[in-house]
Amino acid sequence: LSDNDLDEIFAPSDYDRFTAGEKGNLFWDSIQLLNGTIAPDTRKLKEGLLNKDCLAYYAPNEWWACASVHIAYRYIESPLFNIHSQYDSNQIFSTQGFAPENPNQSEIESVEKYIEMWGKATRESLQQILNNETMAPKDYPGDGLFSTSCLSHGTFGTTIDGLTWLPIVRDWFFNLGEMTPYYRLMESCDDVEEGGIELPCNEASHCKYEPVTPVMKCAMKMFELECVESYGDKEECINCAKGN
Repeated sequence: LSDNDLDEIFAPSDYDRFTAGEKGNLFWDSIQLLNGTIAPDTRKLKEGLLNKDCLAYYAPNEWWACASVHIAYRYIESPLFNIHSQYDSNQIFSTQGFAPENPNQSEIESVEKYIEMWGKATRESLQQILNNETMAPKDYPGDGLFSTSCLSHGTFGTTIDGLTWLPIVRDWFFNLGEMTPYYRLMESCDDVEEGGIELPCNEASHCKYEPVTPVMKCAMKMFELECVESYGDKEECINCAKGN
């Protein structure tokens, strides 16, 4: 991923710093602390796994940039078909961004803006595929792309223009030429109002951002316990309200 809130060799800032108007994430913190150095026993591992041309391009204390897929992509000579959600829920909520999955009502807009930023960063990174930004030219038809506007970890159950990725990848891999116009698909949301927040828009039911606030969570639980009916258990309803 890349985004203009940090240099392209870093993933976007985490949620807390983004909402505070600051820049940084856990990896960024560690790099600032270590100044890009590595222990001697890992140097051989680094030089054995990472692209030599990439290592030569970056300063010695920025060797770790070549471990980023966003950076490493341009040095990969083999043909690739990239399948990626534009709003990876695992990265946004769990492993990198740490945005709240069940925000308070007052936090929803901030979370929406963070999700929007992550999507923009993902599309910026994937754009290098569409632009053929590789160090070595690749044979026709070049690298493929299937990227849905979906808030999910993976693209299961999603389509673009009514198509799933599997038949497209098959056609691309065997060079059948029957689905060439679909080898590079990056879904876009055309109905965003001017000044509005661009959120995932894929038609699959699990793709859109639909936050569950503590109040909504409690209301759903109360409905489940039949607390909204006169015959609901009073003690369970009260405990539900207290817990949420």
